[in-house]
Amino acid sequence: MEADFAHAISSWDGKSTVLLLDIYQAQAQSTDFANQLVDALQVPEAQQAATWLLKHHLEQGGVIDFYGLNHALSEADLFGALMADANSHLHLLQIMPMIKADLAFATRAQKHVWQQLIDKGHQSRHKFVRAWSWQGEFELLRASDATAQHIAEYTSRVTAALDVEKGAVAARLRNIARMLAKF
Repeated sequence: MEADFAHAISSWDGKSTVLLLDIYQAQAQSTDFANQLVDALQVPEAQQAATWLLKHHLEQGGVIDFYGLNHALSEADLFGALMADANSHLHLLQIMPMIKADLAFATRAQKHVWQQLIDKGHQSRHKFVRAWSWQGEFELLRASDATAQHIAEYTSRVTAALDVEKGAVAARLRNIARMLAKF
């Protein structure tokens, strides 16, 4: 079944969400749906669709096995493949606000996986990946026992980035700066 699921979503064209929404409607109530999504991350042709479905599933109030996802992401080959695809990278960054409770209880090693995702995103040539990397870093900061010094350093980096970033990235940074002011 898992191979069939990965095969079904690997035919996604990366644009129209009709296929993915149909699959979601048909599969989302399955008890192992979230596990199938994490397993599909291991199939290169299915990764972009799997990350989109993972994000959609969380947006719809679904739950995932954070530890299973984190374990899958910690696999070096998988991590590299996901980082090579800007859309997969973006989808993973976009789920961070939805898993902040899990991040709060994550171990240092588990948070390191997400920090790597963020660090690679800051270097991306894709503006939305960069924008969401800043948001992801904010979520990780909120989920940790950040010291006043760490918060001040991050605030300083956000302010400096505002001087060079434009458009969507700058808008995200302004939102983060407002949230940091209330932190």
